[in-house]
Amino acid sequence: MPSPREEQPARASTTDDPDVYLDIPVVKVDEIELDVEDLAASVSLEADVLDLLRLKVGVDVELGHVGLTIKGVEAQALLKVQLDNVREIIARVLKTIDSNPQIIEHITRGVGRSLDEVSGGAGEAVSEAGRGAGDAVAGVGRGAGEAVAGAGRGAGRALAETADAVGDTVGALDEEDDG
Repeated sequence: MPSPREEQPARASTTDDPDVYLDIPVVKVDEIELDVEDLAASVSLEADVLDLLRLKVGVDVELGHVGLTIKGVEAQALLKVQLDNVREIIARVLKTIDSNPQIIEHITRGVGRSLDEVSGGAGEAVSEAGRGAGDAVAGVGRGAGEAVAGAGRGAGRALAETADAVGDTVGALDEEDDG
């Protein structure tokens, strides 16, 4: 059995093995009486990859007043759902990030600007409370590609470690695809 980080080989989109399979070969009914005032149902799949991809698939059902009487009925149902395209979309986004690391730099710039704005106000307060109370960080990680003055050493290290972890994860996924 492959490890959790090991990527499974992609199934062809024409495979007969669905991810979700519901087969009801025969249903026989000899009277159903249903009176529903309100009913709400929701089924969804959500996948997010950083700020690059947001994929949502869902079904919402809402009923008001329903009156139903069914007597002798015979039916069958078959539901097959394949989610291969969702996996393929996410894999392509991760490969794109791996091939174009400047995408991560672009995303972290917004974080750097936010830290710069927050640290500006905090720096003034620290300056008035006691000069020399802390040092400013000259940059937020080499991978971020943008200097952030006054963010604080801890915030800078955290952002740099996050960028490194994303790079390591993308690299590991790429190695698994190659191997």
